[in-house]
Amino acid sequence: MLNKLSISITHLQKAVYQLHLAEHLLEVTYPLIKDPKMLLSVLSNLEQSHENLLESVLPSNLIKADTSFMSKLNSFEDLLQSQIVLSEGEIKTIKTVHDLVDQHKESAVVFSRKDSFIICEDDYKMQKIDPLLVGEQIHNTKKLTTKIFGLVEK
Repeated sequence: MLNKLSISITHLQKAVYQLHLAEHLLEVTYPLIKDPKMLLSVLSNLEQSHENLLESVLPSNLIKADTSFMSKLNSFEDLLQSQIVLSEGEIKTIKTVHDLVDQHKESAVVFSRKDSFIICEDDYKMQKIDPLLVGEQIHNTKKLTTKIFGLVEK
């Protein structure tokens, strides 16, 4: 069991910056522009925030190693479990955002419908991205970031 985590303040600050960008895009820019494609930019900033959160906690040798995202996420979760209580929603948020960004990159068809963005996979399975879903992801990311900041202050 780990007694003290070595947390990278630089990566943590980058994570907070990306989180603030995502929140600004959703709460200020999106209502003005009303283009559902903006939700993808919000998710992209959230994903970058999550990557920086992972890198703030993981040892540098694990960050530089050619490991999968899921491997890094599992290591992140294992390291933090001994320090703070992680809710399932906080870890699920990281997975969800990563999966949505990947689905968008790999999808053949995407389109806007009302105030949602729809991603169609090759098997015609559709994923709907709307402001409520994105707002929930931002909320969970804020909770996780606050918990990690709490470790720095200990």
